Amino acid sequence: WSLQRSLQHLLDAQNLLGGRLKRMLAEDDPPLAMESTWARPAAVQDTAAMYAEYCAGRAAVVAVLESLPLRPWSRTGRHTEFGRVTVLQQAGYFAYHEVYHYPDFVEKRQQLGLPPPA
Repeated sequence: WSLQRSLQHLLDAQNLLGGRLKRMLAEDDPPLAMESTWARPAAVQDTAAMYAEYCAGRAAVVAVLESLPLRPWSRTGRHTEFGRVTVLQQAGYFAYHEVYHYPDFVEKRQQLGLPPPA
């Protein structure tokens, strides 16, 4: 994948996690639809703008997670493929997903001289 495609994928996944967290923390056991984050073409063509959006979304999700006391980590949602999942499981799944893609992303990011995300 190109940097832009990799970035769009990570941005889509970040937005998906942010939306799921918002619902799971506000609603009791909401439905969580399965959404593909890899087949969609880049919506924004400016790589720097995409990167800024990704960094801002990531910082917002991390801030929410860092602020959570223990109890909300066990709040649930009903995923169409995986069944009942907790906030902790979703945070772990998406963290692993980002780590999986990170080496390729870092290499491409460095080629363009973009700074690392916060």
